[in-house]
Parts: sequence; structure tokens; C-alpha cells
Amino acid sequence: MTQIIYTDRSRTITYQRCRRMRWLEYHEGEDGKGLVPAKKSLHLVVGGAVHQGMEVLLRDGQAALDMLAGDDLAAKLDNLFVELRGGTQTVARGIEDRAVAAALAHLTAEMGEAGVELDAEEAAAQARQQVDMSGLAGSTISEVVSQDSPIVIDFSDLAPPTDNSFVVSTPESVEPGFFAKEYAAQPPRQSDSDYLREELAALTEGMVRAWARRRWRPLLEQFEVLEVEREGEWKVAEWSDGNESWNGAANDWNNDATSYELHFLSRHDALLRERATDYLYLQSYKTTGSWDRRKELDAQVDVQGLSEAVDVERRLGEAWELLQKTSMDDFDADSTRLRVLLDNERIQHWLSTLPAPPTILGVRYEYLLKGSRKQDKKAGSVTEGRWVQDSILCRAYKQEGITADDRRWAWTWEWYENDGRGGRKSRKLPWQSWQKAPVWHYMSMAEWIDRLDRFEIQEGAEGEMGEPLDALAQQFVPVLIAYRNQDDARDWLEQLEAQEVGVARAVEEVRQAEREGGYGAKRSALNRLFPQNRQACSYPGVCQFRATSSQAGFCFGGPDPLHDAMVMERFRSRVPNHPAEGLVQITTEVENAH
Repeated sequence: MTQIIYTDRSRTITYQRCRRMRWLEYHEGEDGKGLVPAKKSLHLVVGGAVHQGMEVLLRDGQAALDMLAGDDLAAKLDNLFVELRGGTQTVARGIEDRAVAAALAHLTAEMGEAGVELDAEEAAAQARQQVDMSGLAGSTISEVVSQDSPIVIDFSDLAPPTDNSFVVSTPESVEPGFFAKEYAAQPPRQSDSDYLREELAALTEGMVRAWARRRWRPLLEQFEVLEVEREGEWKVAEWSDGNESWNGAANDWNNDATSYELHFLSRHDALLRERATDYLYLQSYKTTGSWDRRKELDAQVDVQGLSEAVDVERRLGEAWELLQKTSMDDFDADSTRLRVLLDNERIQHWLSTLPAPPTILGVRYEYLLKGSRKQDKKAGSVTEGRWVQDSILCRAYKQEGITADDRRWAWTWEWYENDGRGGRKSRKLPWQSWQKAPVWHYMSMAEWIDRLDRFEIQEGAEGEMGEPLDALAQQFVPVLIAYRNQDDARDWLEQLEAQEVGVARAVEEVRQAEREGGYGAKRSALNRLFPQNRQACSYPGVCQFRATSSQAGFCFGGPDPLHDAMVMERFRSRVPNHPAEGLVQITTEVENAH
């Protein structure tokens, strides 16, 4: 028998951060697949939704180009994008709308499943607000939190819309003139859950549409999209437990050994071929609240490009070898395998023209800025006292007028403009009459992005050096390319094999200890083989398994967490991120593994 053991990039990184976290997240639980919080992080939910939108834009954008006749790329792109800024429905706008629908449907499903979990500081602030509203002024924050732990926004009553849409509050959804007459003077106070639901939807839609307006066409112009969200799997190592004995009567070996295979699972956002050079790049999208030098340095040594490149180079290398003797049109074993390795005939045609198997030159990192979450302390604002997403994609400066038609908007507090005499002068918004407000309360997000795209908001605004200010372009960090080399890849592969084979053996030792000695023996084995790294408990974020004033945990002390009802109310079994892990049994024959 052969036992298939899976690993991936997240697991290897988690082990290096804290070995105990690795055990809890990927090996704990009744099914041995690990435990995760029942409610996902707000940031993970938004990031996953935006990724869904990016997937549609890349896949459908390339498909639309493939359907257009001719070899003139510029003309084909014009057919997709021309008149987009004029508001005319184009092919590109239709794809953009589908991308937004996919992103918001994913957001709805993730929220409706179990809700979202707030950061510790925001959760504590909401607990403080509950203290004020409930009259428990004499109780401490930690006491109140423990009465209602964890502090979360629950979306369990929301079901994904059947038409893949996500309806947020707009002026059209209420009595005409309501916002113009009454909203600014006496804004209705929404519940925290209702407001957060709308805000995350607006932010997600804004990010997808902003990328489509500033980054989509340049990417299609420079690159051909070969693959999108392609699952990968490759064997890292194999070994045996060595339980063999000599059977003298039969003059043969008794082979009771269990064989093991360690498989690495990956999934790249996209595989791109640069049109001018034929070089291959992996595309990686990341959402972040802010950007700094540390993130740039981290990207240069990120293992993502290494792990995904191994899968792509091995798979395309095998496909290239097969193309030397067959094609997808044949009906033999080689052509069948070829169809498994390649997504489409376009890749087959390109591979067949190469003199040697292709390699990955580097990874293109695109960081989408979603802004930070902070408390609005502006007196008299619509969201006074509430934690909000500080992004111009969903919140902007507003100045009320006598009517709705007189309302003015701005996206930056200070800017420069031409003074009419050949010089330039700095400008700032008057703080007395301008304050930030949720844009989606006054117009649809599509209209807001359209207006920013057409430079209708603060028209003529310039930077300090005289450059035109582009609100949408500022929501993205310049593309960062991390180049890789073979020595780096070889080093990582050797480290990966040594680490993950060791982890697999340690996991089996812990389980054997539990079978023989119960929870006490298991806990002792964990202390030896999966020790806690206490330097990782609170940085770069509070560990999900650590008990805090606002959440139950079980990493330190206490009884068996699997029999602690309070703890297990907050956690659930991990759902595999890669389909292969969920489809293949843990123990199986090698020939039946795929």
C-alpha cells in the first residue's frame, strides 16, 4: 500500500512560523485534516472575492481576443475597449460586469457561510460600544467580551443571490429625493452588520472595476494569458518504513512495508507569455491595506514563484516531450496524457514551436491597495464612531449642497492646480464643509468608478511635480517582478523535502503516541515534535489558536480541545484548499491515486 501525503506552500510557511500552529491547522481534529476558525478573517474574505473577479477578467478577456479574427492585436484590443470611458456598453464592460458579479457572489457565499471575524482592535472597540449601549459601565471590556465571545459580524442569514448579484443601498432603492432632502441632515443609523455587509461589497466591486480600468488592457497588450487558476501537483519524495523480512520457506521477502509519497499542491493565479520575448511569467495578485519597503523585500524571497514554477516547468516540459511525437488530435495514450497536461490548443501550438522546454523567468506581483480599517472620529459624520474601510474606492469626501444636484465629491484632501498665470498653487479642502461618506449611499459603485475613470472628480488636480493625479491608478503598487534562478530553486527543493518528510514522520509519531497513551501521551509528543514558537503568538498578527479577551483558543494548556465545547464552537474542520486533497483518500493504491 502507498500512503499519499499532501503539502503546499501555506503548510510549509506555517511550519516555519510555528510548528504547533502547523499541527493545529493541518493535522488536528477528528479527521486529521486540521482545524480553522469557523468565521474567516475579513481580509481573507475580501481578498478571495477580488481574486474571483481577477480570474474572470483574465480568462474571459483572453477568450474574447481569441474569438476576434486577424493578427492586429491593437485593432482587436480596440474592439474590446474603445468607448468604455464614454459609458457605452462594450465587450470589455460586459466582462467587467461579470467579473464584479462573480466577486460579489463569492463574497456573499463566504459571509453567509459563517460570518467574518474582525481584527482584535476593532472587535474590542465594538465590545466597548456594547458596554456603553447595554449600561454595563461597571464591567471591564474583557468581562463583556467573554459574555459574547467572539465578537463577530454574523451573515448566516444571507443566502447567495440566484442572479449572482449583490444589491447594496442606492438612491434608487428608496423614495426619490430622500437622500437629497434628509440623508445629510439626519442620516439613519445602520446596524454594524448591515453597514459592514454593504461596505465590503462596495470595496470589492471598486477594486475589481478599478483594476479593469487601469491594468487590464496593458496586461493583455503585453502578455498572452495561457492559463488561469490552474491546479498543480508533483511528487516531492517517496520512502518506505522498511518493514521487510526474509521468508526462508518461500525463499522470498515478506514485504509488509508501507510506502509513502509526498505530493506538493499548488495553484497559480495565471501563467503569462510575454508577446515580444516569448518569456513566461507567473502572475500573482495580492490585496493589502498598505505598502512599504518590507513587503517589497519579502516578495523577492517569497517561495511562491519557486513552488509554482516547479509545477509549471515540469508539466510543460513533459508536454513538450510528448509533442515531439504526437498531438492532441491523436487517439493514443500519449495524446490523452497531453490533453491532461495542457488547457487548450493555443498552448499546444506555442509549445510545438519551441526548440526546448520552456522555463519561468519570474513572478509578476500586483498589489491592490484596499486601505486600512480605522475608527471614524469625525463629529457629525454619517459613520461617526464606526470602524470603516479607508479607501477612496468606497469612501470619499463629500460636500452637501442645497439639493442633490449641488452635492460635490472629492477623493484627495490636498492637491495642486494651475493658477492661470503659468504657475501652480496648492489647494486643500475646507474642513468645515467636507467630510468623508460612504459613496454607495449616493450612487452605484459602477457610476463612482466611471466618474473617477473619466477624471470628473476634482478635474485638473495635479501632484507636486505637475503630474495629473489619477485616483484609480493610485490604488495599485507598480508591478514588482521577482526573478528566480536555478540554484535558488534547487536549494528550496532540498529544504522542502527534508522539512516535509520530517513533518510527515513527526505527525505519524504523534498519532501513534495518542493511540497508545491517550491525550497525555499525544501532548507530550507535540511538545517534542511540534513545539510552540512564542515569538509568533501576536506578530505579525494574533494567532488564531491563541485565546484572547475576544476569542476562545486552545494552544496553551487546558483539556483536550476536541472535548471543549466552548473552543469547538469557534472552530471547524479545515476544508482542503486544493481539490486533489479532498478527492484522494489518505491511504490508497498508487495506481488509483489519480
